[in-house]
Amino acid sequence: QDAHPQAPEALARAPKPEIAAPAQAEPVQAPPVQASPLVPWNAARQMLDSGEYQDALDCLAGAMTDPQAPVGVWVMAARAWWCIAQGGGDWRAYEKAAQAMERIQEQEPDNDDLWSRMGTCRVLQAAGERGASRIVTLDIAIANLRRAVEVEAAPDKTLLHTLGHALLQRAQATGSRATVADLLEEAVSTLQSATRAANDASSPSAWLVEQALQAQAAALPRAGTP
Repeated sequence: QDAHPQAPEALARAPKPEIAAPAQAEPVQAPPVQASPLVPWNAARQMLDSGEYQDALDCLAGAMTDPQAPVGVWVMAARAWWCIAQGGGDWRAYEKAAQAMERIQEQEPDNDDLWSRMGTCRVLQAAGERGASRIVTLDIAIANLRRAVEVEAAPDKTLLHTLGHALLQRAQATGSRATVADLLEEAVSTLQSATRAANDASSPSAWLVEQALQAQAAALPRAGTP
């Protein structure tokens, strides 16, 4: 199965990766859902298709309070929050999108496509956070993205770039010398793989490789330092 499906029911296409922000993953594709009298499927879908994302979420609010809500509810919620975030919403919209995807995963534990999407949402969420909460979010993002790399037979440049960027950001946050060294080593290796996959020596991943190498050099203990 393509790790980044292209379909009308998918979330909005994410932009090309830039230096200042991690590469974007393609969003979740809505699966067929069973009709339920408790969920206003048609109304919510029409609102999503019309770009009325907050209205769609308001329409789904009752269903989302149900612990047994069908997976389709969370697929639509994830799509709505993603589109709100991409349309200029703040980092909390990415957090909400990731949380909705986690609810999808509870019902579809074998849906490996979710790992990269959840990880990407968490990286984008972390961009708006500071301090300890940012570190926690980056750790979640890295765990998700590492899992995505593990389950994909041939991880693409977007996934590798996003993981490498997350590792670099985490290394630049607080941490022990040993932890930072390990993170930077993995960041360099991952970003080099992304650069090879892009087949472009001037790609954003190549630029981040240089940043990671500089960070590695700066993290080396100076002579006479224990």
